[in-house]
Amino acid sequence: MTSIRETFGTLRSILEVPLKTDRFWPKIPGSTADAIMLDLEDSVPAAQKDAARTRAVRICNDPALIAGKHMFIRVNGHQSGLLDQDLAAVAACPPEVMICYPKIEHEDEISRMTAQLLQHGGPARRIYVMVESPRGVSQLDAILSRPEVVGVHFGYTDYASEVGCALFDDEGSDFRGIAMKMPRARIAAAAAEHDVFATGGSLIPAFRDTERVAAFLRAWRDDGYTGSIAMIPSHVPLIHDNIRHTAPEIAEARDRLDNADQAEVPFIARKLAELILRQHRGY
Repeated sequence: MTSIRETFGTLRSILEVPLKTDRFWPKIPGSTADAIMLDLEDSVPAAQKDAARTRAVRICNDPALIAGKHMFIRVNGHQSGLLDQDLAAVAACPPEVMICYPKIEHEDEISRMTAQLLQHGGPARRIYVMVESPRGVSQLDAILSRPEVVGVHFGYTDYASEVGCALFDDEGSDFRGIAMKMPRARIAAAAAEHDVFATGGSLIPAFRDTERVAAFLRAWRDDGYTGSIAMIPSHVPLIHDNIRHTAPEIAEARDRLDNADQAEVPFIARKLAELILRQHRGY
């Protein structure tokens, strides 16, 4: 039986595409991102929500635009009063289009959303949840146990705002301390336990500094994350180069474990090689 992580094994990058205008979505076919997330939430003002929904449906029903990529539509959360309208639009999309659901705090939100989808005549959907609050972290196991859930994202800016803690270190290249690093690790561990993919983000204060962005992405990788959201297209290749171990590193790990004379490979080297290959199973 193929696991969820194996199913999404090639998913490293998810490019967020705003839909408030026609400026960005025509560039989707030329993107090297593994997945596209059409945003109906934060990037779309209230007066433009209807137009954005129309664009989302048109894009998702155009195979030439999708170009073989995983497709997500990020809807508005249930507190917004806009979710039902968003789900009506999602119901008009092909079954393989998935929902990205923000600010989740309880598994019951998934039940309600699934019921709403069915009311609109749409099929059940795979769901990628965004954990952006301490309440969401506290309910991780129940949320990720739901069979509809295939992925989880740590929404770190909203989380820091809710907690009232510092977000980035003085260099602007990683989280400041344990208040942020602990939930990052907790979410990655829960994702591994429930066999779903896990994403972080690539945006930091010095988002044009490629070395700092790369270091930030490697921190996500080293905590067990399998992918990252890119809010700007130039971060996609940085994600591909840093969110996973490189091909030579994976090949070296395989060579170490395939070595006929294991006595010549130090114990810790074998364990590190096993760790790299476990992180990349199915990839």
